[in-house]
Amino acid sequence: MTFQQLLTEFYARGFDYLNDSGAGETRAKLWINQSYQEICGLDDWPFLEATATGASPLTIADLRNILYLTDTTLGQNLGFIDPRTLNEAYPDQSTPGNALYAYITGGTTINTYPGNTDALKVRYIRVPADLVSGTDTPLIPARYRYAIVDFACGRAYMDSDNPQMAQAVRADGDTVVQSMREHLLSQLRIVTGN
Repeated sequence: MTFQQLLTEFYARGFDYLNDSGAGETRAKLWINQSYQEICGLDDWPFLEATATGASPLTIADLRNILYLTDTTLGQNLGFIDPRTLNEAYPDQSTPGNALYAYITGGTTINTYPGNTDALKVRYIRVPADLVSGTDTPLIPARYRYAIVDFACGRAYMDSDNPQMAQAVRADGDTVVQSMREHLLSQLRIVTGN
């Protein structure tokens, strides 16, 4: 389902009055995107995994969680340290040498300590871009995309002061998300042995 197909399904569930090419449509698109982002934020879904490479400091605009970080120059994984802890333990951060730790600044930039320009490889969970164009496709696998519509309908029902219907459609969406969790994350646990 594309963004336009998600909107069409949303309108077909009793919200066609919002299909007005104006403020109603804007709200519908907002609710679809809020629901999409909410579902993506519930777990470290495998469909959100991505890899980035580059020299330290490395900025990754869509960074949410880091799965692992490798200093490919040294051929070793780096552990993370809180910048405050780093400052307490190593007040003189101008010390040269091989990278021992990594830390994040600004929510999107990965730095190394000691600071250097080693090559990094990062496997991470990304924050997906909002759906904008009608042809944009959510990263969520196709068979689970109806949860986006369920969540958006829940938001619309809450907006129209119908909490019972909001709760009912949200429960439908939660069922789809739970199914996605069982299928996608349990497969991942079997493969990784966790």
